[in-house]
Amino acid sequence: MKTFEPLLFLQGFLRNPKRVGSVLPSSKYLAKKIVQSVRWDEVRTIAELGPGTGAITRLIRSHLPKSATVFLFERDPKMRSNLKKTYPEFMFHSNALSIKKDQSRIYPSVG
Repeated sequence: MKTFEPLLFLQGFLRNPKRVGSVLPSSKYLAKKIVQSVRWDEVRTIAELGPGTGAITRLIRSHLPKSATVFLFERDPKMRSNLKKTYPEFMFHSNALSIKKDQSRIYPSVG
């Protein structure tokens, strides 16, 4: 975790506490536990809702099959901008309402 990430997270919380549900990003322990529960050999598409500063995203990237598609949905503009710089290969949206629309574009039989 970069040293400014907790500050970025806190600023997001202070700007809009209803959208940013915590004052700190997920811990490395929690991120590791979440990622361990995924069957990575079966993943084709993954959506992370509210990646914040990327605590879990970092581990997703390290386990992700090369052919998989990743959607990151982050409402906070500063956090989303930071994530775009770090993960340019992922697809970004500010609102999870676009999940179905994007999924239909990639997988025409869905939606």
